[in-house]
Amino acid sequence: MDTIKHFLSDRPAPCIISPKENSVEAPLNEIVSWLREQRTSLETEFQSTGGILLRGFKAIKGAEAFEAIIAAFSSQVATDEGSTSPRTAVLNQVYTSTDTPSYVPIELHQERSFHWQFPDKIAFFCDVAPNKGGETPIADMRAVFKALPPELIERFQAKGVRLRRRLPNVNITGNKAVRTWQETFGTNSRSEVESLAAKLNWELNWSRFYLEVDNCVRPPSITHQVTGEQVWFNQVHVLHKSNLSYWANHYKSLKLKCIAALAPVIEQFYYYHHTYGDNSEIALTDLEQIRQTVASQKITFPWQKGDVLLLDNILMAHGRNRFEGARRILVGLIQNEPFENS
Repeated sequence: MDTIKHFLSDRPAPCIISPKENSVEAPLNEIVSWLREQRTSLETEFQSTGGILLRGFKAIKGAEAFEAIIAAFSSQVATDEGSTSPRTAVLNQVYTSTDTPSYVPIELHQERSFHWQFPDKIAFFCDVAPNKGGETPIADMRAVFKALPPELIERFQAKGVRLRRRLPNVNITGNKAVRTWQETFGTNSRSEVESLAAKLNWELNWSRFYLEVDNCVRPPSITHQVTGEQVWFNQVHVLHKSNLSYWANHYKSLKLKCIAALAPVIEQFYYYHHTYGDNSEIALTDLEQIRQTVASQKITFPWQKGDVLLLDNILMAHGRNRFEGARRILVGLIQNEPFENS
């Protein structure tokens, strides 16, 4: 199969791989075989640009085809249990990217960076392209680490960071952005949740109306296992009680302002909130500095139906812009596995 590599304008990522004219009609099995054969060169591309966009392959249609693309990179399934993202399972390895309402922004982050079990890669598939908005912006978190003030990094590295969640027994709001503990862990069994928490070193506190989950302390940055580069790797600016007010002010949305006004009530049974590892509060000025730095590295491009975006989940953050109308983006979480050089 013949392909061509190119980029969007002057953007450094993602690397776009498209079929040449004689390969546009290539069947799915041929595309999958080609991806397996090119694993070594594709891994090099991941380490360089952080992301690959497969665009223009006519055979990549629907969830089944997307799952086959995921399997070309790894047979290891990264589960979604205990995550913060509201999702619906579509196939064994495929979920909706998020069920969060369209008017709620999703700030850039690396998937499950709040604890030590996280996918190596994350893949997105555009099944229905949005008419307005709905892009999946990305950012190179190596560049974010280099751009952050050294004194800010030192403050975070000295204490580490920790996520605390309060998850309700029942979602009385009807808003899909709110996840019950049953939805978060995929079970109604308290004993199963306690077993998983023990494995992950999470602390639980059951109450009559909610479950509090204290994640283990994590470093704010990590070293990429292949490139050896330092990467800003946390979600303190995404999962924090201040976000409701920040979104309302930044996006000037009436719905978001109403939600922010109800924050004191909502937080009685539901919130995500990061602190330092010693449980002390993170300064709002530091959170704003992080948000601005991440935003300065943002790369945004419109979806096209059939696109598959594959990201190194450590190097690259992703988010979701607000949108209007229909949008269906699917997601798969990939764990690396040993492979032979092609």
